[in-house]
Amino acid sequence: MQSVKIEVTRLINIELYGDSSELLECVTRRLRELGFKTIAAMKFHDMETTEESFKPSENEYLAAKLASSHVELFSEYVKSRNIDISTQEAYELITKRVYYAVILDNEIVSVAAACIKLPEIHVVCNVYTRPEYRSRGYATAVTSAVTRRAVNSGAAVHLCVEVDNEPAIRVYRKLGYRVVSTRTWITAYL
Repeated sequence: MQSVKIEVTRLINIELYGDSSELLECVTRRLRELGFKTIAAMKFHDMETTEESFKPSENEYLAAKLASSHVELFSEYVKSRNIDISTQEAYELITKRVYYAVILDNEIVSVAAACIKLPEIHVVCNVYTRPEYRSRGYATAVTSAVTRRAVNSGAAVHLCVEVDNEPAIRVYRKLGYRVVSTRTWITAYL
């Protein structure tokens, strides 16, 4: 008889809305009591812009809105980031969210998405540029395209970025984003 080992990994993300070391210690202690073995805390800036403060990028024309015809390219792009994704999952992401990408030589090199779209606020996420294509304005182009679509609808635009990610923060500030708060996020694995 053959034995099969099934490994279940549980992940939890907690965003703290208070910046005290006591709160962080309390949450960390409770997670350890619950059996979480790996616990990491990181600081993130909440940034936002509005129609009045948004400064569109001159290279926004490089960004194309992804459509269902881009599923194979998008799937390959996601897999290049060591994320397992099926063609069906790629299709669902492209059709449920608004993605803009820079596509060069039939390859997606940079992406930004609107993950949440409410009448008053849109949330930008998944901003990423392949390392070999960075510092060319591609992240600025795709983030500008997603942001323009949001502000044109009358919504404020929000995103989160690690406090140590200075290149990304520079991109967002150039587009008119400003830091509105800084929070600790805790990620824990069983």
